[in-house]
Amino acid sequence: MIIDPEPHPQFERKGDHLIYTQKITLLEALTGFFFPIVHLDGRTLRVLSEEGRVYKHGETMLISDEGMPTHRNPLLKGHLMVKFDVVFPDRLSVDSQVYEVCYENI
Repeated sequence: MIIDPEPHPQFERKGDHLIYTQKITLLEALTGFFFPIVHLDGRTLRVLSEEGRVYKHGETMLISDEGMPTHRNPLLKGHLMVKFDVVFPDRLSVDSQVYEVCYENI
């Protein structure tokens, strides 16, 4: 019998691995972030950025052994891959004095 699982709104399955897409702001991508993920089994995983690291749009963070149980050996699990969707702002609000200083030297 083949079971065709229904799509989950937050997790995508790739074999034994799970992919979770998380939106982060440009500021978070540059300076760091912290957010919870409620796993399929109800546990809450805390995801923390690596200090000093800049995260790019589409980049993934690997969390070992938090994927789906392996076929024929449920004690082994795949990985959870957190994929980052960096949301860029439409505009930046910059103090006009910064522009004045820049253009004075041209």
